Amino acid sequence: MSRADLVRVNKSDGCASSGASAWHTAVVSKPETPQPPSFSLRFEWPEDQPAASPANQFAVSMGLPTGSGPDALYLSVGHAAPPLLSGSPEAVALRAREIGVLPINVLGRYVFTRGRLEELIDLLKKAALQYDLAQGGEQNDHDELQ
Repeated sequence: MSRADLVRVNKSDGCASSGASAWHTAVVSKPETPQPPSFSLRFEWPEDQPAASPANQFAVSMGLPTGSGPDALYLSVGHAAPPLLSGSPEAVALRAREIGVLPINVLGRYVFTRGRLEELIDLLKKAALQYDLAQGGEQNDHDELQ
């Protein structure tokens, strides 16, 4: 029982001659919060989806802090196209130094609660296992990390 459930009630203790009164604690039940009706929805992915983009860059950052930790996790997904480098090994090394930094094309940013992050992790683990099995392989070393 929480402190909010207790209320102090001033009642006469039945001593009319003394006029004394006593404090008694009584439990007052809160009115029941109406629950929304239960229902279910079916989700359906559209058949005509946009073209898939290759993703090879990922970054995760924590959301703003709250009293109980970060409010969410932010996942950034991007792609960095490797430069076209050709020539002798020395020419390739020189050109790579000249480029210095490859820009990342941001494909999307996504926000996850901790619960949704667990769902995504589970989904990706299952997909990786199915991929490995379809390749004729068995579970790989990464599956031991579960």
